[in-house]
Amino acid sequence: MKRLTTKVTYKVPIGPYCNHDNKKSTPLTRCRFCTDLGKYGFTCVLHNEQLASIGVLINKCDSCMKKQGVVEDVPTVPPKDLMAYAIKEYRKLYQNLLRQGFPEPIADKMAQEGVLK
Repeated sequence: MKRLTTKVTYKVPIGPYCNHDNKKSTPLTRCRFCTDLGKYGFTCVLHNEQLASIGVLINKCDSCMKKQGVVEDVPTVPPKDLMAYAIKEYRKLYQNLLRQGFPEPIADKMAQEGVLK
């Protein structure tokens, strides 16, 4: 079985505002997680919070303020998906070993070892 480890790191602007400058807010002049909802204001999609704005400046949410600079997110994989992948890989290895002429008990043991490593 192939083992994958992923670590996702997001860079959040340092300071009390989502804007990078004092000009009109556009997707290029604000934090990548600050989304414009039109007449309903702005929201932080990273923490799913409504944001307040003062003129053209958009205040950061409290969660972003606590994690100034870098936010780390380690994705989780549902156990059901892992089990389905492991079973699929086992069956593929097992069938391949049987086609190569290995006896059934040896093919079973080798397929188990191949999936678990």
